Amino acid sequence: MMILFTLTMRAGIELGAVFWVGIHLWQHLSLYHAPTWHEEEHVTQHQVQDRFARRMALPILLVLLLAHIALVIEKAVTLSTGNVALFWLVRVLILLLAVRLSLYQRRLRPVQKVSPRLTSLLSWINLLLGLGLFVALALSNDTAATPVTIITPAALAEFLYLLAAALWIGGMLTIATCSLPISSVRPFAERVHSQVILLPSSFPWVVAGVVLMAIAEALAATTHLSGWEQLRTSLYGQVFIIGGALLVTLLLAMAVHLFPLRQNVEKAYAKYTYAFGRKLEAGQSATVLAHMVKRREARLAMQTHQLRMIVSLEAVLGVGVVMCFGLLNIFASSLLPTPSTQHRSQASGPFQSTMQTFDKQLEVTLTITPNRFGPNVFKVKIVDAHTGTPITNATLSLITKMGEMDMGTLTLQSDRHGVFSTKSEMAMSGDWQIIIQIITPDKVLHEAYVTLFTPL
Repeated sequence: MMILFTLTMRAGIELGAVFWVGIHLWQHLSLYHAPTWHEEEHVTQHQVQDRFARRMALPILLVLLLAHIALVIEKAVTLSTGNVALFWLVRVLILLLAVRLSLYQRRLRPVQKVSPRLTSLLSWINLLLGLGLFVALALSNDTAATPVTIITPAALAEFLYLLAAALWIGGMLTIATCSLPISSVRPFAERVHSQVILLPSSFPWVVAGVVLMAIAEALAATTHLSGWEQLRTSLYGQVFIIGGALLVTLLLAMAVHLFPLRQNVEKAYAKYTYAFGRKLEAGQSATVLAHMVKRREARLAMQTHQLRMIVSLEAVLGVGVVMCFGLLNIFASSLLPTPSTQHRSQASGPFQSTMQTFDKQLEVTLTITPNRFGPNVFKVKIVDAHTGTPITNATLSLITKMGEMDMGTLTLQSDRHGVFSTKSEMAMSGDWQIIIQIITPDKVLHEAYVTLFTPL
């Protein structure tokens, strides 16, 4: 039950962040079309901003903040050591600043005359806070708890994925939850005109989001997957397949939306406005034209309804994509070798195991003394797997886990003779999993994995 809670919280954090950053990103990107807008489009833009600021921004931020706190309460995030804790604190600080800014903006809303410069400045600050949140989310990836000076491919893939999701899926959520509800209360002609203008203007940013997401997912797959068989045998691969299927379905829905449906709506709208204009010119005597306007209005209403339905479907599919790919970072540990193929201590006494890193470049010997509940000494000896030369100048971390629970990250110090050591607590007895991460002077990350049993 706790694992399900943790998975839900972490996926919800990414979904909320994508929606919050996506709407601010779209507000700025839409300014590129502002010189060609009529007064109606400017009014719509301000109404979208107002709806998000009044109804959605603060609840989303509060949910994100509470989710971060809940993860600590459930001990899914350990704040004692490691970069995960550092970037968790950065994320909380960003959210606190964003909540404070949202409260300030809500107080400004009743004021009739707010400086456009102030509005623009607040919007830019929100966007920068959102991008900072994306960076912190990417760098606090549990599977890449490397020193902050190293940007790993996994962290880069995570940031590109979040940015792509904000551009594409965050934009679809913005249209579905803000733009379409605003236009639905307008007269029929104005509602259709708003949709005809809005949806084509979003096309370049949707394409950019699709391209970025394809790059991010390819980079993530090449980083985490060592073979095609892992798509079938690992939990990571199964979630990846589900997310990929949702992504393909979303692409098909987008294709239907952008080409036949949108084009049909534009043609039907052009015919409707032409017939409506002729009816106005003819006056009350144009009975035939009045019937033509009604028929074209009914056809246009049906097509715009179909367009709204498929945009809503895209938003739902987008939520599924974000949830699935948000879980991939959590399930990346399922790609590690299973305990049956690794050394596992059964008897009491000090633990010692020798293994090679996954890339077969280094040989690692891990010793834990006395391997009991309480204080322990961790020592790691590293040698070149081909020459036997000791590795003395490297950065070494131990990521400790018990099942899905993060037990902290240990940083070991070198004695300059190929042995790295530190003292730390083993806070529980039971089965432990340790990921050994080594960054050599050439900035290459090497990893090894071991499981052990620690008695009381």
